[in-house]
This record gives sequence, structure tokens and C-alpha cells, in this order.
Amino acid sequence: MSYLRIGIFSDDKELAQPLIFHQWMDKIETLIYSKDIPENMMNLFTAKGQTTDELLRQAASGEDPIWIDRAGGLEDLLQTSLSRTIIKLEKDFGENLDDWQWGDYHKVPFYNPLSNIHPILAYFFNNEKPIPVDGSGVTPLAASYSSETGEVDHGASWRFVIDLADIETGRHIVGPGQSGHFKSEWYHDQMDDWVDGRFHETSLNESDGLELKLVPGE
Repeated sequence: MSYLRIGIFSDDKELAQPLIFHQWMDKIETLIYSKDIPENMMNLFTAKGQTTDELLRQAASGEDPIWIDRAGGLEDLLQTSLSRTIIKLEKDFGENLDDWQWGDYHKVPFYNPLSNIHPILAYFFNNEKPIPVDGSGVTPLAASYSSETGEVDHGASWRFVIDLADIETGRHIVGPGQSGHFKSEWYHDQMDDWVDGRFHETSLNESDGLELKLVPGE
């Protein structure tokens, strides 16, 4: 089996910068919206990331958005939110910035949907720990996450790349694996490849393998 490693314009899991940036953006949004939007209503404001981006762009270009102004102005907003971000990260990950890594917070679990039925099923079905992973909700290798836990909850479970000049050869990856049975050797065998961005080559001209025949009954 051959592999294709994709290039990632990414938030690398080994770096501290993505951890600081995303936590900083969360603090910026808290300062911008907390005065006008009640906490119990914030979960309905799902597109606030786009709004935040536009407000910051307007303020940086010399405009005066009212929400930025109510938060103390752009400079004060950025300084206050960054200071609070660093304090929180020191509390969560220690005072040595060199030890901070995006992957210590940003991890992907592969939970079986049936594991929600009972803790015993969760024990057997979710027998792999969450894995540190590159990317985020703003990178090409999409891996958006819960801001409360850092667990990746959005992304392409099946990735597929094909050259239309050679449609008999494709490259796929299915996380965590092709089988849904937790005792199967193919249940979680593609977790690491999914996380690392490796694809498996699939050829329609493959001569080896099993042949499936559908034979009508009498």
C-alpha cells in the first residue's frame, strides 16, 4: 500500500503559537460581546467568529465599530485580552511558554455513536485516547473544536483526493477505520494516518484481493 502525505498550511500541534492565538481570539470575543449578549444566549451566536474578524478588520483600518468602542477601543481590547489569555494559559499549562503545545489542548477523539447508550459500551468502543492533531477551524486541514474541552468535533472523517486525468487511482483516508466493529483489526487502524494527513492509494486495477460475487438464489 502506498501513501500520500499532504502538505498542511497548519496550526502545528507541537507549537505554542496556535494555542495562544486561538485562546486569545476567545478572550477577544468575550470582551466584545459579553456586555450585550447574555451568557445563556451566546450559544445561539454560532457565527460570531466571522463577525469578530470583520469588526477587527474595520477597527484596524481606522473605522470605529461600536462593539470595539464599547470594549475600550482596539488597542485596549487587544492588550487586555492578551494579558488575560497569558494568565489563563500559565494556569492551565505552566509558566514556561516553551512547554506549551497546541496539541496538549487540541486533540481528536473518535467516539463510536453507540457508546452514548451505556458506560460499558463507551469502555469497549472508545478504547483509544484522543490524539493531538494539527489544524483548526481556520486551516485547510479542517479540525474545528470545542472551546470548552479542546476536543476536535468537526472535520472530514473521509478524505478523498483524485486526479481526473487518472480516475482509476484515488487516495483516501477514513478515520478512525473502515470497520465499525470494535474487535475488528480495521476499527481504529487509520487513526494515526488521519491525524498525520497520510492518504492510502486505491486502484481500480488492483489484481490482488478478494472477489465478491452476488449470485441469485433459486
